[in-house]
Amino acid sequence: MAVLKVGVRDLRQKLSHYIEMAQAGQTIAITEHGKVIARLGPAEIDLDGRLAALQTAGIIRWRGQKLATVEPVAQLRGPKQVADLVAELRE
Repeated sequence: MAVLKVGVRDLRQKLSHYIEMAQAGQTIAITEHGKVIARLGPAEIDLDGRLAALQTAGIIRWRGQKLATVEPVAQLRGPKQVADLVAELRE
């Protein structure tokens, strides 16, 4: 679904209409002088929808494959946690 661009003035005049559109799943880009200043969208988007939005924005590149599991690089010896070790290093 394409992002709908709406000016601030038009948004103020038809706010309830655009809120209904957002509840239905439409993402609305709010513009001021032609520049996007905010986005209005549905509050709950499933994982596939969020991934698609990130891909569309160019933030991530993902082919839909699962990541390979990675073996841990190090293991702790003793009762201390990683947070304890970091706290000691900061002192």
